Amino acid sequence: MLVGTKTDLSAKRAVSQADAQKFAEEFKCPFIDTSAKVSTNVAQMFSMVAHDLVKKYGETDKQGHWKREDQGTTRKCILQ
Repeated sequence: MLVGTKTDLSAKRAVSQADAQKFAEEFKCPFIDTSAKVSTNVAQMFSMVAHDLVKKYGETDKQGHWKREDQGTTRKCILQ
């Protein structure tokens, strides 16, 4: 995932949104612009990460461990 930060400081932006989007598409990864200062897309970014984790690792068991079908192992769930 490519995350643009401090979007509240757009006048000081070093990389354009279009260039960042193009870079993300080139590497086949999601892109989102965020600003913690004004709460722009921060929750959405974490939701995207959580969605990708669940998609990759599957559901969690009752103890909050990811079920890894491919390896038959579990890992501690970071989203509780």
